Amino acid sequence: MCSWSFTDQNSIYKNTECALDYGCGAIGAVAFIRWANKVTDTIRIDSALAPTPAKLDLTSQTETITATLSQSTSWTVILKGQTSNATKTYTGTGTKVLIQNWKGDIDAGSNAFTAERVSVYFDTTKMKIWNVQKSTSGSTYFDIINLQVTAWGAKDIAVDDFEDTALLTNLLGGKWSGFSDLSDGISGGQSSEPVIFSDSGRNSAKGLYFTLSRNAGATAQGAPYAGIKTTFTALGTPVIIGSADTIMFDLKPLGTNSVLWVQLEQSDVTDGAYFGSTLQLGSAGNWVRLYVPIASLTQPAWKTTAKALNLKKAVSVRFVGYGLGSDRYVIDNLRISNLSITASVLRAQSKPSAARSMNPVEFYSVSPTALTYGIFFKGIEGAVIAADLFDCLGKSVFSYKINGYKTGTAITVSGFSLHAGIYFLKHTVVGTNKSVIAPFMVTK
Repeated sequence: MCSWSFTDQNSIYKNTECALDYGCGAIGAVAFIRWANKVTDTIRIDSALAPTPAKLDLTSQTETITATLSQSTSWTVILKGQTSNATKTYTGTGTKVLIQNWKGDIDAGSNAFTAERVSVYFDTTKMKIWNVQKSTSGSTYFDIINLQVTAWGAKDIAVDDFEDTALLTNLLGGKWSGFSDLSDGISGGQSSEPVIFSDSGRNSAKGLYFTLSRNAGATAQGAPYAGIKTTFTALGTPVIIGSADTIMFDLKPLGTNSVLWVQLEQSDVTDGAYFGSTLQLGSAGNWVRLYVPIASLTQPAWKTTAKALNLKKAVSVRFVGYGLGSDRYVIDNLRISNLSITASVLRAQSKPSAARSMNPVEFYSVSPTALTYGIFFKGIEGAVIAADLFDCLGKSVFSYKINGYKTGTAITVSGFSLHAGIYFLKHTVVGTNKSVIAPFMVTK
């Protein structure tokens, strides 16, 4: 005889759990019947997608992917790079999925794969897949840890090759520096300032060695973190980087299975949540050439304010390690494809004087960090003018553009740091061969 009576209270488990207990048995029975019965309108995955090797070195290896289906059917498997968004699609028919000798090739029109994590999955928009054994049977991943090296293209603009004597000054005149988090009272102390010094590069004399050691003493802005960065100008001022589309560099990790963030710092992001991409790296001591499409950069999940990627406010390229740990790297041959730097702040003023000499360029003030001048030659009213600043050896120091210029109007441009010496300022009317070169001297 029942020793209790029903009361309509959902806090009493005897009144509520009976439906769950017996319902589970019924659901299990239906699932078993369906699992045992191969005659169904959906496909069962008997053996999950499996990539070999898990870490792929494309300089010496190819990838094989296998799976087994419960019955013969048309199947579609997609490989997609998590950084590049490059894709490769395979199709076939049967119970066996066998993809062999993948060498990093892509489908027409997509980006190239880089050293990144590659997702592998069945295209469920074209297949009905049912599997009660394992939810991940229909998807997996592998890591590309090395690529074949290809020659640089004409539009792959060098930011730094580390071959000059100014180790912490890049070829644009910008600076290399380290940074780390600040302790906010959490036990463990703040992360260490990165160590930076010269080391052997890839097939060249020099590269840049750096360490990223992170402690547990900070939590803000994705901390703990430590990183290095290189600015586009000597003063770290924002610039316009035009139609720049890919950050490229050679990297040698000195530890296994390290993870590195590549970020583009922009001046209107104030919470440290810069647009970036993570790179999964493989074996220690091996050089790898990395390609990071700027379009693939996203803000991290810990951002406090969402921003749009803005190439008109670029400040630096950053290489950052997040989370507890310590990683060591050597970097070489940093380039950005289609890079074109324009000063983001150009101030036009009224003519300082109606009188002028016969010089085509009149300098009103000159300092190591700024120039103010006017241009006086015919045929430039409203034109776009490309300006290039060279040192006495002909090395480009700074470039920018002047839009809609009026003769004699004073222009002030800054964002560089010049040593004492003689320099040359070249102006070219865009779309023509009309140009003028004017020398000036910087003293300290």
